[in-house]
Amino acid sequence: MLKRRPQLSGFLVGFVVTAVATFVCFRVFDAKLQIDRAMYDWRVKHFNTIEASDRIVHVDIDDSAVDEVGRWPWRRKRIAELLNVISELGAQYILVDLLISEKELPYFDDPRLYIDHDIDPDMSFVGLADPPIVAADVDLAEVVRTAGNVIMAVQLDAHSPGDRRSLRERLGLLLRENPDISESAAMAALNLDRGSDAIPGFQREWLRHRVIVELVQTLTLDVAALASRLDVDHRKIERLIAGAKRAAAARWVDHAFREDPNATLADIREAVFGDRVPRLNPDDQDIRKAYRAHLGLRDLDRHLIHADGVDPAHLHSAASAVPVLHPIGAAALDIAAVNFSADPDGIVRRVPPLIAYDGRVAKHLGVA
Repeated sequence: MLKRRPQLSGFLVGFVVTAVATFVCFRVFDAKLQIDRAMYDWRVKHFNTIEASDRIVHVDIDDSAVDEVGRWPWRRKRIAELLNVISELGAQYILVDLLISEKELPYFDDPRLYIDHDIDPDMSFVGLADPPIVAADVDLAEVVRTAGNVIMAVQLDAHSPGDRRSLRERLGLLLRENPDISESAAMAALNLDRGSDAIPGFQREWLRHRVIVELVQTLTLDVAALASRLDVDHRKIERLIAGAKRAAAARWVDHAFREDPNATLADIREAVFGDRVPRLNPDDQDIRKAYRAHLGLRDLDRHLIHADGVDPAHLHSAASAVPVLHPIGAAALDIAAVNFSADPDGIVRRVPPLIAYDGRVAKHLGVA
């Protein structure tokens, strides 16, 4: 033991020196970044040669607006009224920096609910013969279409050039290029070996892929049926079936639109369930959501552009998008991205003006 003590002491000294050097390097690097950001802010503040344009008006929904109108999010009816006013005031373009991707449920809008005095206890709100129902998304789409100059916002799952994609994304890209690839060949293509720490994650993603393949054949399969077909413990299926069902529903819808660009929701129900009857179950809900998402992505597709002469490797890129709700997206003059990322100090200093998506390019809202 005494003979090994000098070796142990040397190891400890080397370890401490390495740790201290690493810590100092990272602190120096971080300090340099902080100085660079501060100098950039100073240059922009004191040497910016571009004056703010008085042709641009920013309509901010701030705390005072919420106090005046009511809690956020506002109803689509209120947003439609706001766009109407801005349009009537002569705006050349209206850029809506709000993500409207989910539908608002129809609701009753009875004026007696907004009276200023105490409600008469004898006043009945139940059993009205003809309650006014508001389909707010349809009304908002009509306002956007009538204005004719509204640019809506879309959120893309964007990555900076050179960013490493997640294992799911890399496997998804590989399967799109080679859908019949084997598990071992996929591992080799992703540079994974049996001893890698990433193997459990790969096995989880590969099982998810196998489940989706089965659901693309029969969406209504449950956990027990999938576990039996794949010879897998049902508990593993339970952990991933919800996401796999959503992905499979999207593929059912995509296939239906490839077969018939004018496919209706009833047509897709008939393909999936064998009849056109709406259902109150998760499978039908996944189909409805996938159908709406496909319509929204089709609206976005009309506004993607070809960026000739631009190397896609130098652009941010995205594999998926959260589209504008159809028919609001269909009524818009343009649809543009609102992606941004803040620096560690919380300040946004840059946005990607163009984002590569689906073989073409999406414009940022400012570019549009």
